[in-house]
Amino acid sequence: YSQGMSFIVAILLLYVEPLEAFILFLSILHSPESMFLHFFTMQMPEVKIYLSLFQLFLKEEVPAVYQHFVNEGIEPDMYLVNWVMSTFSRT
Repeated sequence: YSQGMSFIVAILLLYVEPLEAFILFLSILHSPESMFLHFFTMQMPEVKIYLSLFQLFLKEEVPAVYQHFVNEGIEPDMYLVNWVMSTFSRT
């Protein structure tokens, strides 16, 4: 168990039975395309790659927000790790 996992499980339990929620949760964590396991185990090299990619995409797709964050000194690690770990369920 890692902090933040309960948010994902809680959302799943709203829609499916406990056993199905457990299976879905394991599938989310262990899918080859999933970034969640990297965040929950805090595998820093992988997490840093995701943070860098997010910043690059933010700069390309929403340059005004990117520039505002730069001006204010807001780095992706200040908010993105929490967002990912809670799967946006707390925002």
